[in-house]
Amino acid sequence: MKKKTITVILITVSGLLLFESCFNQDTTSKFKSSDTTKIAAWDKFVGGDSIAFHNIVKDKPRDQPVPYNDVDACIKRYQKIYSDPITNAQLIKSAYTESMQFGSYNLGVWLASLKNVTNTTQIRISLGMYTGQIVPNLGATEDRLTAFLCPVDASNRPAVYLVATPTAQGVTAPAGAPVDPYDLAGLKP
Repeated sequence: MKKKTITVILITVSGLLLFESCFNQDTTSKFKSSDTTKIAAWDKFVGGDSIAFHNIVKDKPRDQPVPYNDVDACIKRYQKIYSDPITNAQLIKSAYTESMQFGSYNLGVWLASLKNVTNTTQIRISLGMYTGQIVPNLGATEDRLTAFLCPVDASNRPAVYLVATPTAQGVTAPAGAPVDPYDLAGLKP
C-alpha cells in the first residue's frame, strides 16, 4: 500500500507541475534560434506549439485522450469494485498495477491543447478499471487498474469545451461538451 501511495503522489505532483508549466507557458521562444538541440528537446518533450493534438495520435498510442463517457464508466467500475474489497478480492488482485508509464510528448501536447478552448483550471487524477466498452479502443485488459487525468473547472466539475473543438477520436466536440480525459496507460507490470 505504501508503494501505491507514493506512486500516486509522484504521478500527481509531476502531472500537476507539467500541467502548470504547459498551461502557463507563453508563446515566445525560450531559446535562441541557434539553439537547435534545445529546441528539438523542448519540442520532443512538450510537443511544440504549432501542432494540433488531433494530428499527432497517428499510431493509436495507449496514452491518449479517451471519450469522457467511457472514462466515467471506468471510474464508476473502480469505485464499485473497491467499495467491497472482501467480496471482490480476486478481481482486485487481478487488477494489480504497480506503476504507469506514458509519453511526455503526447501528454504535453494534450495539456497545451486545453489552454484556449476549455475552462480547465485543474487536473484531477482519477483511478478507474477498464470496462468492456473501452478495451477494444485502447487494446487494454478489462478490469485492469489505470489512472486518468481528468480536467476540471474552478468548481471541481468536469471541464467543458468553450468552442467546438476537434478531438483525438476524429470528431468535433460541441461547446459545452465535457473535455475528454487522458488515459495514462502504459501499465506495469
